[in-house]
Amino acid sequence: MWIRVGPRLGVRVLGHTSLSAAESTTSAGSISLRSQVMGALLGYSLLDPTETWVPSVALGFAAAHVATTGTAASPFEGTAAGAWYGEPLVEAGIAWAFARGLRVRADGLASWAFPSAEIKTPAGTVGYWGAPGVTGVTGSIGLEVLWGE
Repeated sequence: MWIRVGPRLGVRVLGHTSLSAAESTTSAGSISLRSQVMGALLGYSLLDPTETWVPSVALGFAAAHVATTGTAASPFEGTAAGAWYGEPLVEAGIAWAFARGLRVRADGLASWAFPSAEIKTPAGTVGYWGAPGVTGVTGSIGLEVLWGE
């Protein structure tokens, strides 16, 4: 969702959740990981919003919840854990107005977590979610309906 706060300035609110868990199996058992992200970005249109093509950039911040569930192999015990992480966000996009008040929009969003989530089992570290790499580079295509245009 995007809300205009100035002629070229707007606030974008976003949310993301895992549709399926990431799975890993070790000698200590198996582990599944899910994440949910909620955030906001301050966006700026590089051209006047009335133009046919309108590129934009945005910076923001999100909170990410990472949850794991472990199913243990004997003699270990299974457990579940979760934690919150902060994520800076960077977005670039372009919108094409094909009719008055209607635009097709394409965006690319990059995020990374500070600190990273280390996923551990009694058999050792399975992996990391987050920093130092990018946690997500996502592309999206959508339809914008401009109210009041």
